[in-house]
Amino acid sequence: MNSSGPANPSTVSWAKSPEGRGTLDLVVSCIITFTLCVWSALHLNVPPTKSTPLQLAIEKTTWVLYGIFAPELVVATAASQYIVALWLKGEIKKDAAFRMSQKDAKNVALTKDTTSHTWSITQCYYAAMGGCVANVPWMGDDGEEEMRRVTLTPAGIRLLSFVGRLPKIDEAHIRDKSKADWMAKVIVCLQATWMVAQVVGRLIKRLPVSLLEINTCGHVICALALYLLWWSKPLDIQDPSILGEGDEDVLVLMLLSSKLGAVNDGIPDIRCFYYNFSGSQRNQAENIHVYNKNSKGDFIVPREDHPSPLYRLATELSRGSSGIHNLSEFHGFAGKAERVPGENNRFRYEYEMTAMVAEECQAYLMPPYGDLKLRHGDLYCRRARLESRDLTGYRRLHVKTLQRASQAVDMIWAERCLRQPAEYERFYFTVVRMLAETGYFLSETEYLVCHMPNLPSLANLSLGQVDCHQNVLPAIFAFTALAYGGLHVSAWNDFYPSRAERYMWIMAALWIACSGCLVWGSCSLGLLTKKLGSVRMLQKRGDLNESPWRRWFSRAARWCIYVVGVTFGITRVFLVVEAFLSLRKAPREMYLTPEWSDFLPHL
Repeated sequence: MNSSGPANPSTVSWAKSPEGRGTLDLVVSCIITFTLCVWSALHLNVPPTKSTPLQLAIEKTTWVLYGIFAPELVVATAASQYIVALWLKGEIKKDAAFRMSQKDAKNVALTKDTTSHTWSITQCYYAAMGGCVANVPWMGDDGEEEMRRVTLTPAGIRLLSFVGRLPKIDEAHIRDKSKADWMAKVIVCLQATWMVAQVVGRLIKRLPVSLLEINTCGHVICALALYLLWWSKPLDIQDPSILGEGDEDVLVLMLLSSKLGAVNDGIPDIRCFYYNFSGSQRNQAENIHVYNKNSKGDFIVPREDHPSPLYRLATELSRGSSGIHNLSEFHGFAGKAERVPGENNRFRYEYEMTAMVAEECQAYLMPPYGDLKLRHGDLYCRRARLESRDLTGYRRLHVKTLQRASQAVDMIWAERCLRQPAEYERFYFTVVRMLAETGYFLSETEYLVCHMPNLPSLANLSLGQVDCHQNVLPAIFAFTALAYGGLHVSAWNDFYPSRAERYMWIMAALWIACSGCLVWGSCSLGLLTKKLGSVRMLQKRGDLNESPWRRWFSRAARWCIYVVGVTFGITRVFLVVEAFLSLRKAPREMYLTPEWSDFLPHL
């Protein structure tokens, strides 16, 4: 903001109110404005169970500090939540339209005991903020069934909708839980509008504008964006809704597919199970390869009476699979993997591996496990690959658990066959081809979590738990950082107490404007390398995850994020602190007030 004044303006360190607006008036007005804007605009997710009032206060205060020192980060988070809620609303609407079309076709077998209602954006926000919890039946170590309290992610709600089990949660009930005070927000908006009007009036009258006012206007704009993005999101929900009974089968499958269902070694059992949709009996042939531990317990080695041939295996990972980040760790092999175009715009990873089944998992190959449609692989077992972790305390899944999960997969497969197989196969199945046969393994998606965090993880910038629009969150952050930094850059020709402070302000504002673009560019480059991973030069160097080029890029990207994060924090603190420190020496005209009668029509 280029505000003009005398060439050598007289300065003051403190102005009293009777002579116009005083320094104290300016400071108090700005502090109240941006604090109330941030506090009233925050709509946090449902807190973890048994959170104390002190923990809730600390969480809210932490986000107020985020809003003061990094408002663009809060705006990016709100935008990502809005996109997730909008995505969920569209998917539910798509499912409901499909069921209504089946109902019109009088497909009674399909519509029986299934849901066909839709959700509003408020209900989708409620689910995205962790408002839906469930008790999942799980067999404990003592063999007794116990209930595990979990929170459904948007991906989990979408799966329930896909199989016709969408919960019926009354929107009025959600609004009753919400503590939204629209009158308070109106008052805050009026205060913010008055602040912006003062700045505009001063610019029109060519009066100097303080750096503190410019910084406050940035918070006001961000708060307005938060109001718009979180308009339909419930406020301060403390108690989530517990889903009713009847969905145990699907919930058990969700738990097996989520990280919550993994055992101590971090590997979900479901990774080794494929779906036998035909229901044919398992072939108990002698060529099932059983492997034992060696004397050191470090590797799984074959018995002497069982050869270990190499099998050519092709994998088409499901959308959002964690295997895309580190295929070697996911599948457990160290050989060469080629990423080549597959069918339906998918990529497949081809590599050679020996067949092996860990000793602890051999029972999965026998009845009653072997009679289920959801079966452990005959030729593949993740716990028999590469490193052999200590499986002394490993406990197999109870057959009742797998029976429930198998029934849930039956529903998913039936829906997949009725709709667009190629499209929905990408979401729920990892396709593996070996020995001229095709196996359908379950997708490992975060359907269930302990609670929904307010800030998406830097390791997963795909808008929370939903693998949609992977590059949207970094792009939003880049845009908001560019706008916020650009606003502060516009004050390059304002009055500064010293030349050094002017240069530091400009450099800090420019860095904030560029930092978001750096993060977005880094994430975009990471996604681009995954899409271009089939370059032959990389294939010849072996596994994509182990190539020196990929290791170098991963290390460079990690350091880039660290450097940007640290410097981003330093520059943000500097802008806020400097906005106050600059008042120690300010032009006298800064405390003059414009005559509002000049802007209003009068006789």
